[in-house]
Amino acid sequence: MAKIGRLSEFDVSHPERWESYVSRMENYFKANQVREDSLKAATLLCVCGQDAFEIAENLAAPVPVESVSYADLKKLLKEHFHPKVSVISWRHTFEQRDQRSGETAKEYIAALRKAAKPCEFKDLEERLRDRFVCGLRHRELQQRLFAKEELSFQDALREVTAEEAAGGAIKKHAADQKQCRGCVRAPGRRPTKLRGGSGRGSRPSTPREGREPEGKLFGST
Repeated sequence: MAKIGRLSEFDVSHPERWESYVSRMENYFKANQVREDSLKAATLLCVCGQDAFEIAENLAAPVPVESVSYADLKKLLKEHFHPKVSVISWRHTFEQRDQRSGETAKEYIAALRKAAKPCEFKDLEERLRDRFVCGLRHRELQQRLFAKEELSFQDALREVTAEEAAGGAIKKHAADQKQCRGCVRAPGRRPTKLRGGSGRGSRPSTPREGREPEGKLFGST
């Protein structure tokens, strides 16, 4: 039976991605019905890459790394790549996270949810709402939200995304109008170039003032 999915090496230069890497591996085991602990441990050691393997060897010493259980391997590597930081420190980072230039409301919320994961908030929705509103770059909209007596996290998100959509539509309309004005020319014929002239400063050819058209004189028959 063909295997589902593919496991890549772990990039030790990005230790913060370890938990995500393990999560992918757990899903791989589930999709391929890998249940034996020894097989899971062997798979982890085979696919994690040379750098991660050597780290696992050093952490397991003096015990041979091959004899360490899958659960213990995960624990050793997690403590190495993702050492526990105090909740206060994580919450400080969360409270400092403001909306960045060019960042949409939905992107900002996604970043806040990620920053809130290790904070162990008991009232997550309320903390997300407060940080979301306080960190907005749009000061006028922020003041309007401050003025509301009742404001849920979802209400704040809806109002900000609606404001963004309206602002985007207005900018697009203004750009379309500007482009349209640049394409429209005043009606009228292009001037005809005088024969023998250089073309510079030419105007439509008309009879000279005080003279009659050639070949047609008053009184002629």
